[in-house]
Amino acid sequence: MLNTAVPVRGPFQKEIQRDPVTRVANEASPPEIGLAGRGFGVMSKHLPMVIVKAQLKSEGFFVKKSLFVLSLVVLLAWYGCTSSNSTDPQSNPTGIMQVLMTDYPAAYDQVNIVVDSVRVHVNNADTSSGWYTLNKTPTIYNLLNLVNGVNAMIGSAKLPVGHYTQLRLYIGIGSTVAVNGQTKPLDVPSGSQSGFKLNVDATAEELVSRLPGVTIENNTVKAQGEDIAQVLVDGRRFFGDDPMIALRTLPAEVIDKIQVYDKLSDQSELTGFNDGQTARTINIITRPERRRAQFGRLVAAYGDEGKYQAVANLNFFSGTQRFTALAQSNDINQQNFSLQDFLGAMGGGGVFGGGMGGGQRGGGGRAGQRVSGGGGARGIVAAGAMRAMQNNFAIGAQNGINTTHALGLNYSDTWQKGMEVEGNYFFNLTDNLRDQLTNRQYFLSADTSQYYRQSNVTDGRNYNHRLNLRFDYAIDSVNRIIVTPRLSLQSNGSTSSYSGQNTLMQTIPISQSGTHNRTDVTGYTSTNSIVYRHRFDIPGRTMSIEANANLNDRNSNRYLESENLYYYGTFIQADTVNQLADTRTKGYTLSANIAYTEPLAPSTLAQIHYSISRSNNSTDKKSYNYDGTDNLYDLLVPSLSNEIVSGYLTQRGGIGFQYRIPDFDLNATIGFQSASLSADRTFPKSVSTDRTFANLIPSVTMYFGPSRRNSIQVLYRAATSPPSISQLENTVNNSNPLFLSAGNPDLRQYYTHTVTTRYVTTNLQSMESFFAVISGSITNDHIGNALLLASRDTVIEGGIVLKQGSQFSRPENLGTRRSLQGLLTYGIPIKLIQTNFNVNAGLTYNGTPSVLNSSRNTGNSYTLSSGISLVSNISTDLDFAISYNANFNQLRNSIQSDNDNDYFSHNASFRFNWTFWEGFTFRTEVRNQLYTRSQTGYRQEYTLWNVIIGKKFFSDNRAELSLQGFDLLNQNRNINQTVTDTYIEEQQTKNLNRYFLLTFSYRLNNF
Repeated sequence: MLNTAVPVRGPFQKEIQRDPVTRVANEASPPEIGLAGRGFGVMSKHLPMVIVKAQLKSEGFFVKKSLFVLSLVVLLAWYGCTSSNSTDPQSNPTGIMQVLMTDYPAAYDQVNIVVDSVRVHVNNADTSSGWYTLNKTPTIYNLLNLVNGVNAMIGSAKLPVGHYTQLRLYIGIGSTVAVNGQTKPLDVPSGSQSGFKLNVDATAEELVSRLPGVTIENNTVKAQGEDIAQVLVDGRRFFGDDPMIALRTLPAEVIDKIQVYDKLSDQSELTGFNDGQTARTINIITRPERRRAQFGRLVAAYGDEGKYQAVANLNFFSGTQRFTALAQSNDINQQNFSLQDFLGAMGGGGVFGGGMGGGQRGGGGRAGQRVSGGGGARGIVAAGAMRAMQNNFAIGAQNGINTTHALGLNYSDTWQKGMEVEGNYFFNLTDNLRDQLTNRQYFLSADTSQYYRQSNVTDGRNYNHRLNLRFDYAIDSVNRIIVTPRLSLQSNGSTSSYSGQNTLMQTIPISQSGTHNRTDVTGYTSTNSIVYRHRFDIPGRTMSIEANANLNDRNSNRYLESENLYYYGTFIQADTVNQLADTRTKGYTLSANIAYTEPLAPSTLAQIHYSISRSNNSTDKKSYNYDGTDNLYDLLVPSLSNEIVSGYLTQRGGIGFQYRIPDFDLNATIGFQSASLSADRTFPKSVSTDRTFANLIPSVTMYFGPSRRNSIQVLYRAATSPPSISQLENTVNNSNPLFLSAGNPDLRQYYTHTVTTRYVTTNLQSMESFFAVISGSITNDHIGNALLLASRDTVIEGGIVLKQGSQFSRPENLGTRRSLQGLLTYGIPIKLIQTNFNVNAGLTYNGTPSVLNSSRNTGNSYTLSSGISLVSNISTDLDFAISYNANFNQLRNSIQSDNDNDYFSHNASFRFNWTFWEGFTFRTEVRNQLYTRSQTGYRQEYTLWNVIIGKKFFSDNRAELSLQGFDLLNQNRNINQTVTDTYIEEQQTKNLNRYFLLTFSYRLNNF
């Protein structure tokens, strides 16, 4: 028996050594290990040396080793074995080939490698037919258990005698390395920031925005067109699921690499079986020399009209222990928070009181587009997008003028061997003043339109506390548990006053209202998750259990005073309302999932799973009229009151298969789901509805290609969703008497099929990248809004009279909704001008059903978008960026062709930063926004111009004193244009205009 050993180093070390004990017949220099495969990617430079031993036990023949060299598929080892003729009379002699793996000691905590397969190739054989697989099941090895002569057999098989010239180790998804308690994935591509020339004050946000295919707009980070759900720092969460806090907190100078990948769920990571529940994630790898350091930033600014800003950002890194403290206070609309911080503010008393148009209780918006401009949100956003943003994670600044006070704390550490702890706390207090003017046009017929005009002023204050914890404990080598509790507390108080008027053809009055609302809301949400996994002795055999408990509770009081006028020719009817609505909404969701995985073959893993989920939500709403005799709100209004409990129970069982071979991954699951939806109303009268559903829930994921950086991915998903409690409660919301809304207890769940295909190719050495994606979805029983514009007084839910010219909306299952999106992005550095060039193009289609005055319509919207950007990479002292984005939109209706529209928008920007003589700085940004609508000749355009002039001083230019001028042209506006199948709307919000700030900033660096 002869042994061969080859230490294997990562691609950046570019070094291969041979075991001095053995000699190789062919002493030609072996090739360097390149970047390829799903196994190590760029992160393979963190791997210690691995020794691969190829052994051949002879059965009746003599074997001698002739060649051992190294290449790569993920990790590719070449070796040769020649056999001489034996005197054994066997006509087909065989031998047993064994491949052993060992390791050298290294400064790591763990190096866990998933060996999917070990294959060898016989010389002089056809390329496809000459391969033999030695191992039977994918197996995880901790290389640091294989030291001091200890080895593991990773493959063994009886093979025909011959000359074997190649050995390949295929490293699977899920490999990790732990350094100083920090676990890092080894199966994802990453990019080093060393090629980017950034100003010393640059943040992670500026660095990430330069990566190929990554964009940041409206406080949302996208990679290849998909929203980034979270940012990790050295594999650990940083301030929960709020990407912008992490990107704006960390300075670029502490960053070594940035990874962008689809992070699996905790249960999938523990079992090795991809359940398809992924989150687009950025993982920031810090420089090793910055992991024991203190750094941060202090900012103080004051300007005209009392404008101010104060920021403190302190980071204390000591190996595995990380602590970050953030504090800020300002009145210049600087907000970096997640939407969950504002949930308490969304309870009512908004511009339209939750009832205008699409309606607060709607189910997914209407066909159409909304163009937002000025002082914050920019670009094309689908109408009804607020719900989608809630389902994701982040928003930009609230409309209007905001004063913000915030405090954030983040902590992570390894308390003991196997126990990793993460936690963060965030508090913010936001005062929001919103002054808005809204104009809507409804198309009733070819020659008749109804117009609505409203002015609104809202003053609100929102408090939020958010706490996230995570405990990851490896009990022993086969048992692991992850506990993740989260808690968010909100409190909001607001007052709003608005006046609105409905007219025909802009001249004939129909109705008008003057309304004052005061709303107080308190609430909490709590989510808790526990995942436990046990790994059996047979590699690939696991049992895992996940349990979740989600709780929410919300209390609101809304005081409504309104005076309303309704015009009937020359007769005018007056109506007054003085009411209190006391509402409590609470609910819980309990769910559990158990999964068992079993290896079926070297490349195949099977999973059996069962899950059960129970959701209960209740609303108790009582509306009271004001009693002037005792000055109390004690006159119950049954028609505006409601007690309802909804329940949704699902059970799902299924089976899945995972198949992996070189350059191809297939994951397919099929489950059968039974669901029951109930809604029990007990006040003002008892009504119960129960529905049952049965669905097949399939999912398929396929990867083609040698690596995730050069691959094609195909995904198919099916999912069901129930209506919310607010969509089910059949009580009229009259917070705006001209725009009433109610729920619908007869709603059914909706069922969505989604198919996505992605193609990506990236060259990390040249930084050239290309990405293409096409995605389509079909939703059956889509929940949308049925809208009624009353041409005369009409009796609606609860016997309430909908006055002439007023509007009533309620959600209904409207049939099938279709959507299709395509996106292409290409990026490449232009060395001649030292600039990174990016171009993108996209096409989006949405076919959305709706109902207006009992007429069914399908609004078909088409959006063609394109963009181009040039970002300099000249030096750390000179930096500029030029970008242009354009959108052309069409809306075509199946029956309401009078509301067909074409409209165009663009956003052009230029940014320039220059540090010159003796530390002087000059920064400027110019942004132009344009919106036009062809049918009416409508045009809105503004230019925002900001300038900063400063001087750096102290050692290393750590301090800077600067003068900032914001909106020098005094044109800043916040104008939202919305075009749907039933109306056109323009909404203007008063925004911050020209101001000046004198700012002092100081960098704290102790590296």
